[in-house]
Amino acid sequence: MNHPLAWLSHLFKDAYRSFVRTLLIIGFAMLTVLAIAYLQHTIRRSAAEVDYLFDNTVIFGEIVHGETLDANPRQPTMGVFVTQRTVDLFIDSGFVRSIYLEAGEPRNRLYPHNANIDTSTIVSELFRMINNDMILAINDLEGFITRNTIGTTAHEETDSRFTTDMDLVISFADGFSYEDFSFVASTSIPVPIPVIIHEHILARRGLAIGETAQLVSQSRDIHDVVIIGSYTVGPIMSAAMFNNDPLILMPLDALKSISPRDVAYVIVEFTIYSSFNREIPRVREVLNGYALRAGAGRVAPLLLMIYDDEIRLVLRPMEQTLNLLTMLYPIAFATLALLSLGLAVIMLLQRSKNAAIFRSLGATKLAVRVAYAGGYTLLCIIGAVPGMLITQFLLIDIDAALLVHIAIPFACAIVGAVIGAVIISARPPLELLQVKE
Repeated sequence: MNHPLAWLSHLFKDAYRSFVRTLLIIGFAMLTVLAIAYLQHTIRRSAAEVDYLFDNTVIFGEIVHGETLDANPRQPTMGVFVTQRTVDLFIDSGFVRSIYLEAGEPRNRLYPHNANIDTSTIVSELFRMINNDMILAINDLEGFITRNTIGTTAHEETDSRFTTDMDLVISFADGFSYEDFSFVASTSIPVPIPVIIHEHILARRGLAIGETAQLVSQSRDIHDVVIIGSYTVGPIMSAAMFNNDPLILMPLDALKSISPRDVAYVIVEFTIYSSFNREIPRVREVLNGYALRAGAGRVAPLLLMIYDDEIRLVLRPMEQTLNLLTMLYPIAFATLALLSLGLAVIMLLQRSKNAAIFRSLGATKLAVRVAYAGGYTLLCIIGAVPGMLITQFLLIDIDAALLVHIAIPFACAIVGAVIGAVIISARPPLELLQVKE
């Protein structure tokens, strides 16, 4: 009975006679593989999903009137005048990915290019807001269109128009497009300022798109402008002082170059780099310090709004669930490993009578130990194979880390089988025959 073929014959007969126990061992091995693979896959997939959402969620913020009770970007309030220094601090903080700015200048007047202008009589009227043409300077034309749109903004290159669901239409003159709405100051040759003017102002001043005109500011300076387009729209979603008036749209850099003092921003909206999405409390603390500092706003105190509800209400709970699952996994894994060891010991101890018969037929202790520990290991392998195949069928990647995690419970099962085999082989055959299985 010490020949290997005799061991195999005895083991197969023993497995056949104890068919239910054999199925239990094979089934437990298969479920062990599936459980570990599924838990690992769930943790990895959840972690990847959480990381993706954190990396791709865009967090918006804005600076609003410090005394507003319901800060709504589509209902801006009067008196939000953010200084250039505050905007520079936001940009230099390293948190702000993009920023949308609007600045206004209400005391201006347009004239045809060949008009004779007496600035001495105009200034007093400009200060009294008599027959003025208000400027709204923006740093991003597409951003301006987007925030004044309910629905989708489309750029129709065929007729050089932007169209929105609010009937906002910007019509460009021949040879101009939205790309021409930019300005770089020149120290040598004055450059005409590109402007887009409401059609009501064009009609009132007798102007047309494609023409050049003269713009008189409150400082009595006269600037050449080129009317690259016109627009028609309902109320503009800007600061309250500009909401209901026809406007001259001008690049922000142009207003900075002609303004006798630093511009004050009536709209400041920004997005935050997604790499800081997990640090929003710190970002809020730093930026709020800039907004609350002395001199941050010219007229009223400022209030920082960061709209991070998606992170607080969705991503944080998902991250907490992932952390809980990650914390519970080692406990479940250790439990599974102990169960594998304990089941092996129990199953081997229940083969005491068969081991006694094996011994009485002349098998040595070593032969019994090798036969029963090896037989149990063979059944575990038979169970692991379909488990691995099902794992592949479920499109779960089997990598080195997963194989290591699967190997540990199987190593515990082998250790348990060896312990059980040593116990049953160390006792005399007559004593084993008296054990009730």
